[in-house]
Amino acid sequence: MRATIQAIMNEQSTINAIIFCLAAAVGQVLHAIKKWADGEVESPLDWITQRARSTISAVIGNMGGMIAFVATGVLDPMTPGSLIIFGLMNGFTADSALNKATRSAWTPEQRATAAEVKDAPK
Repeated sequence: MRATIQAIMNEQSTINAIIFCLAAAVGQVLHAIKKWADGEVESPLDWITQRARSTISAVIGNMGGMIAFVATGVLDPMTPGSLIIFGLMNGFTADSALNKATRSAWTPEQRATAAEVKDAPK
């Protein structure tokens, strides 16, 4: 078993895939931290737990990106720094695109105000 793990870890493509996937997971968490920093949630954990279905779809999207990039061999010639940046972007983008907050319904007053602003002369 130990020899098998050692043989796998001697492959540069495997190391690149591990670096990329770890960075992608961190990138997804960074998007939750951004939402907390923007004041949209009380904590990054709230962003992840209060939208379980959206979070699951974002994780699936992130993993889809991981699988696609690892399987195509795109990561093989990359440097560790490039892998980290690319992975962070994959995770952040997956969460940003797929883990959307629900939009609250407008009250009639909000709708009227928005219509007035839109129709105001410029």
